[in-house]
Amino acid sequence: MVDDSHIFSASNESVNKTYIEIKNICNSENKENIIQNLISNNINIFKDTVEQSFIHNPPSYNLKFEFSLENNLLIVGNGFDLEHGLKTQYTDFFDVIDKKAASKNEIILNDNKYIIKNNKLLSYLIKEYKQNKLQGNNWIDIETELKKIINLIEEIKTNNFIDNMNYYKGENEYTTIYKIYSKSSYYFKNYLFPFAEAANYCKYIKKEYDTSIKNLESNLNELTNMLRDYLLEQDISNLTKTKDISDIDYKITHVLSFNYTDTFRKLYSKLDNDKIDFIHGSLNKNNLVLGINETLTEDTENKIVDTVYFKKYFQRIYKKTDYQYVSWLDSTDSENYADFDTVYIHGHSLDESDKEILEKIINSVLKKDTSTVKIFYYDEKHYRQEVTNLIKVLGKDVFQKYYFQNRIIFIKQTSKK
Repeated sequence: MVDDSHIFSASNESVNKTYIEIKNICNSENKENIIQNLISNNINIFKDTVEQSFIHNPPSYNLKFEFSLENNLLIVGNGFDLEHGLKTQYTDFFDVIDKKAASKNEIILNDNKYIIKNNKLLSYLIKEYKQNKLQGNNWIDIETELKKIINLIEEIKTNNFIDNMNYYKGENEYTTIYKIYSKSSYYFKNYLFPFAEAANYCKYIKKEYDTSIKNLESNLNELTNMLRDYLLEQDISNLTKTKDISDIDYKITHVLSFNYTDTFRKLYSKLDNDKIDFIHGSLNKNNLVLGINETLTEDTENKIVDTVYFKKYFQRIYKKTDYQYVSWLDSTDSENYADFDTVYIHGHSLDESDKEILEKIINSVLKKDTSTVKIFYYDEKHYRQEVTNLIKVLGKDVFQKYYFQNRIIFIKQTSKK
């Protein structure tokens, strides 16, 4: 509580930016109570300046707060962490594995030991990564490689190759299996299931198929744990703020993160837990989502569930990740739109794999006539990618409508602060 001796003053330097100054706070305990009261009343504090005054005996405190009166959402993807100096690309992860396990078959991450050869998925990904590097392409995407494997499993299941033994008898049917086998990856041919020899294993087909799916799940779980341990080893002591985020920091009231890290709160505003949503899980909760978007058609997605564990939507539910953004979009009682004035998007490619979430947020927010979506990009290639992907997410007509109304705005990123 603040007693009668406190002096309040407030000013607006712009429409959305407000200052409050509180003087003559008698002790540090009262100071902390005032700060918590402001936070609990949804006042997003951007800066708090503390000055000691020796007019009183004992000395008192003067506080100055800078905050926003709007609700604004920041959506961040992996590019946000990269921009702030974290090595969070899959290539960074595999570089470390390659170096640490160069002379032996094990690796220790965050004091946990992993045996490389025991994880067939990891062995395959390392092989693919090294092959890419030899070809001058220093890149690998776990989700892309996983999708190739899942597509083949689902093609086999869709064509009923597992349950119908007649497919393994006769030249024509055997040729059909060979067609699938011939376009499969090294992992599929050597680790998942040797379909090329299916004619010799008819009575074991079903058993080996089920076992292979379970092994793949186990491999993915261990790989996810390795990724978490790798990220926990990241040095966050020297992270630096960027000018773009520093300029809007005081405006951000909510954050939707597609990352596992808590970079925004480490460097910028200390938002409450109910104002930040880790849609793909977080390091703190150890519930990381690592999977792919839906690959089946509407006709088959509810019938074929063998591969459901590898889908992001299933893992979000199974691992109990945050879904707070849904309640944010339904925060208004009388209006049919989300009560955000601006949605900022930083470091997210707007890939179609996140279409379900992005489309829902953008359409809900832009129903409010005065709201805008501001998307940061770092170069022309990234800008083109974001425009292309957003057309896929929203559809050409909806995208053009909001773009020409100047309500979807692209902003070139500036250098670090």
